[in-house]
Amino acid sequence: MKQVWSSYSYVIMFTLGLFLLILLMTVTNFEKNDNQYMKVKVESGDSLWAMAEQYEEANMSTTEFIKWVREANNLETTHIKEGQTIVLPIEKNTDILHLADSNKE
Repeated sequence: MKQVWSSYSYVIMFTLGLFLLILLMTVTNFEKNDNQYMKVKVESGDSLWAMAEQYEEANMSTTEFIKWVREANNLETTHIKEGQTIVLPIEKNTDILHLADSNKE
């Protein structure tokens, strides 16, 4: 065992460090996503299609918008209920709201 450690200690340490770095980046990315996008409370009469049309000026089709919302909110169907809070693909920004897939310049 000592011989293996002395021969491969740099490889083992590099691999361990790389693993920890990837783990840290993954956890940091998940935390950022929680607060990165706008959250809205569903009101009576709201639908994913209406919300997609409300933000139609961006580079995201209605289908892409609905797919993104379903995946981000773990929705099994496209039906949303009054009082439900959902995340929309609109990045929070103090000056301007950007859609998640829009091209920023």
